[in-house]
Amino acid sequence: MDNLRAHQREEKPAQNNNNHMQSLELATMNLVDLKQQLTEVIGKGINQQWDSNLEEEYNDPMSAPLVWISKWVDYSDKYGLGYQLCNNTSGVLYNDSTRLLLAADGESLQYIDREGKEFFYKIENEHETKDIQKKLTLLGHFMHYMTEHLLTTGRQKPPQDVDNLARWPCLHSWFRTSSAIVLFLNNGTLQLNFFTDHTKVILCPKISAVSYINQRREMKTFTFEKLAKYGCSQELMTRLNYAVSMIRRMQTADSTVGRLFTDERGNPSPRDIEVEIPGDTGVSVA
Repeated sequence: MDNLRAHQREEKPAQNNNNHMQSLELATMNLVDLKQQLTEVIGKGINQQWDSNLEEEYNDPMSAPLVWISKWVDYSDKYGLGYQLCNNTSGVLYNDSTRLLLAADGESLQYIDREGKEFFYKIENEHETKDIQKKLTLLGHFMHYMTEHLLTTGRQKPPQDVDNLARWPCLHSWFRTSSAIVLFLNNGTLQLNFFTDHTKVILCPKISAVSYINQRREMKTFTFEKLAKYGCSQELMTRLNYAVSMIRRMQTADSTVGRLFTDERGNPSPRDIEVEIPGDTGVSVA
């Protein structure tokens, strides 16, 4: 990716289509893998002796996800969902399922069309970005709003060198329930942000770990191996169970890209999901 001037990856159309299908298959495989790993953790159950001392003992910051969504704004009634990653990459997943990302350098752009084809630009080359100018303008509005009005989730990570990335991390799909917003990245990371108490759960099947951001905005990371062996707190277990129920709904959705809609039976439905979190008093449910 030495030259980021506007270009499509050097592939034939059939290969581009294959890449799109591979991306969808990979998303499906990541969900299956994550559900299997979580099932083992949940099978261990709640550790009644769990306390802050255990939390510090089992906390493993080195197993934290490479990226997560640190800010987001939902304007899907008109345009889409805007977000910022912890490495300062900004993006929008538009209502037409196209995606646009601006790297932390403020210059490098990636545009992904509805077929999954990837295009790269330099932002100063206006003659090359004219076809996506409206979407680029909307991205700017999203970025301004998030900078001016939103707090950052978790600690920031150093910006990545986009020239050395085979595929930029970005938002693959998302949906809302009455309790949380569910965000699924193209690298397999699943993030749940709960509305009422502002806790977050970030799950990564490739690292086999969960990061939990509590109400004090403290981030703790636990490997699935440790949790499967020693159990976890009621607070975290409730959210892991909720995550599994959300994965099941994602697996029955009518689409795997963009905003997902499913009803209580897993059928396509143009509305947000109403799901309760059993036994949890920390998250309010509509």
